[in-house]
Order: sequence, then C-alpha cells, then structure tokens
Amino acid sequence: MKPSKLPGRAVERIRAMNALEAAILAGATYEYERLVTAALTAGATEDEIDLLIHDALQSLFARAELPVGPREMAYYSPAR
Repeated sequence: MKPSKLPGRAVERIRAMNALEAAILAGATYEYERLVTAALTAGATEDEIDLLIHDALQSLFARAELPVGPREMAYYSPAR
C-alpha cells in the first residue's frame, strides 16, 4: 500500500466525513452530533457537511423505493 500523499489534516477530514456518512446510512442517530463535531474539528466546512448529509439522505430515499426480494430478506432481522 502506498503512503498517503495528502496532508494529515486532509486524511483526518476525509475519515471524519466518511464516518458521518456511514452513520447516516446505518441510521445511527446517536452518533450524529459527535461525528459532525469531529468533522468540523478536522477542518470540514458546514457547507461540505450539509452536502454530505443531503447526498446520504437522497441515497437512503432512493434505496427505500426499491422492491425487496427473497435474497434481501435473508439480511433483515425480524422486528422486536
């Protein structure tokens, strides 16, 4: 694996933004505040965070409209 040529701060910002997007897609609402703060601390702007959140929500809505087949059902756990 090649070493990163990005400055350490940029790598930290990218990781924070990726973690925030993953939390949104996973529905981990309890993580949002901490991850937004981490992204801001890493140098992300509020506009970048807003765009990331918008894109993640659009992705969720796009996937929500897809039909669920038998293969996908194997990955869902029953409601508790």
